[in-house]
Amino acid sequence: MRRVIEPNPRSLKKGKAQQKKIDDPQSITAPKDAILSEPHSIPNTWTSLTNHIRARSFMVKVVSLALFTSMFVALWIHPDAMPLFNDGGKSIDEGAISLKSAKNFVPSKSMSIDHNLNHVKTDVIILDSYPHDAKAFTQGLLVVQQNHDKYFIESTGLYGESTLRKVDITTGKVLTQTALPSNLFGEGITLSRNQLLLLTWKSGNGFTYELSAQKKDGRNGIISESFSRLKKFAIKTQTGEGWGIDGNGTHLILSDGSSRLYVLSPDTLKQIGTVEVTLNGQRLKYLNELEVVGRYIYANVWYENSIVKIDSGSGKVVAVYECSNVIQKVEELAQKEGIDFNTNDGAVLNGIAYDGDSDVFYITGKLWPFVFGVRLVDSYV
Repeated sequence: MRRVIEPNPRSLKKGKAQQKKIDDPQSITAPKDAILSEPHSIPNTWTSLTNHIRARSFMVKVVSLALFTSMFVALWIHPDAMPLFNDGGKSIDEGAISLKSAKNFVPSKSMSIDHNLNHVKTDVIILDSYPHDAKAFTQGLLVVQQNHDKYFIESTGLYGESTLRKVDITTGKVLTQTALPSNLFGEGITLSRNQLLLLTWKSGNGFTYELSAQKKDGRNGIISESFSRLKKFAIKTQTGEGWGIDGNGTHLILSDGSSRLYVLSPDTLKQIGTVEVTLNGQRLKYLNELEVVGRYIYANVWYENSIVKIDSGSGKVVAVYECSNVIQKVEELAQKEGIDFNTNDGAVLNGIAYDGDSDVFYITGKLWPFVFGVRLVDSYV
């Protein structure tokens, strides 16, 4: 599935609609005057039957109309009664698209599937590896396409070292970069309404950016890109922190390190709902970097070597992808190339990006020297 983004020509995851059950029409009792045409008289059999059928039909129509009206009003009044996610698009400049998957059916909350993890078989298939800046404390990762080329947009953390950057996928070369003020700790990144949204850890604020291109040399066609900061927005969460963020054009999903995910309006960046995430009936804390694909939210869990797949309607974890083979692979490659690497030094798994064209997830970690293209496979057995 591929979500195509409409380009911007001027710039570069509680009330449910109550569903009432309609009783069997056979149980609807007809009015007495439908049985007896006149008081104390013996009814005409055909007339009585006709009136009885008409009365029952009328009652069914009334109940059906009332049900339809109540559902319509509920959906119109309560945004949370609508599907949590609908397919949408995002871009950062003319000719740029976010390579999200968008053809899967996206259900409302009432249509969430109650999976039993004991019957879910998962696998993480490593397809390829790519160089990555081993000094990058990766917090957010995103795949975008500009014209015909694909890139990573990556955000990094640590005070005095936080950056927002555009990275060549195959070489790992940083093409464009801007540093955050030294008092800000960079966190997750996403695209929304033609702008990049960057979270910070404890400042209580996030920032919007655009990636603008300026031609410096008309004869040689040299293009210089830069990230321009536009405005800041408030991050209001249970912990007061911002960790991960992603969306699909119609909703944004934000994590704060707790078990709660926050649903935001992409227009106002205000909270419009929450989703409580559970694993086997227990709240799952430390949700970090996020990636929304169709009806599901994929999330890193801080200091865990696994990625969880969350049903956006119920908040239930429906699959857990154990990434021990990826950890082993990055250690093997680092040793082979003489790179000093140790996952015990805070180099934890973090960073998920999805390419809907090839159905490939890109995953990496904080201070990892490699990014891996993988396929996350799950089946219900």
